[in-house]
Amino acid sequence: MAETLSEIFERMLQKQQILVDKYHALEEKNKELSNGRIELENRIRKQKSEIERLQIENQYLKIARTIAPDQATLEKSRELVSKLVRDVEKCIGQLNGS
Repeated sequence: MAETLSEIFERMLQKQQILVDKYHALEEKNKELSNGRIELENRIRKQKSEIERLQIENQYLKIARTIAPDQATLEKSRELVSKLVRDVEKCIGQLNGS
């Protein structure tokens, strides 16, 4: 069962082609994974900025809730601010009239 040199060479060429095909398949898979990774990194970046924005908004809401814990207090606060604004405008008017 001695193989001829051309048979050995033919077998090697077939094996080489199999390796080349596997290499190309792996190369394509690598490109797909790299693109997927980039998409995921962009998504993570967007989610981090959204989380940051929501944390700031949450902080503002906590502060607002501390200042005006219920609707009645909120209305009183608005009335007080409106009265203070009117008082300031009145004072400015008196200063301009002097």
